[in-house]
Amino acid sequence: MLPVVLNIKDKNIVVFGAGRVSCRKVKKLLNMGCKIRIVSKDFSDEILKLKDVEIIKSEINEEIVEKYIKDCFLAIIATNDRELNDRIEKICKKHKILVNRADKISDVLFTSDLRYNDIIISISTSGKFPGFARFLKYILKEYLDKILKRDLNILINVREHVIKNLSERK
Repeated sequence: MLPVVLNIKDKNIVVFGAGRVSCRKVKKLLNMGCKIRIVSKDFSDEILKLKDVEIIKSEINEEIVEKYIKDCFLAIIATNDRELNDRIEKICKKHKILVNRADKISDVLFTSDLRYNDIIISISTSGKFPGFARFLKYILKEYLDKILKRDLNILINVREHVIKNLSERK
């Protein structure tokens, strides 16, 4: 696994399935500036309340998958049918689309992360123990909130000042 940070601003993301897991993943994506389309035959009430997502009520079959993965950067596969998930993934792979699956390790894993302005701290257990990643996030948050919320802007300003002064001396 290679930990990376992806800029998904203006990227198309399609989500297959609309239950609890899908909702959690979509909520994580909502403020990233991407375009989210959710395809499912049934939708949780929580998904239906989300803003800035396109809802497509449909059975999921090969034709529908082909239709909605066009120009797609990432497909999130989170139906409650493993065989259907396998078929969706196969189609996505054929079109060289990155895949995140709720039921197994795939191309893209969602991390548990902390954000302080432009600082992103991501924690992953490579999909093996997400609850432990959330626990580590909680511990780090308790410690870092005290430091970074207070001092981060000072540190950023000091760095910018040092860079500016060093470049002026050259």
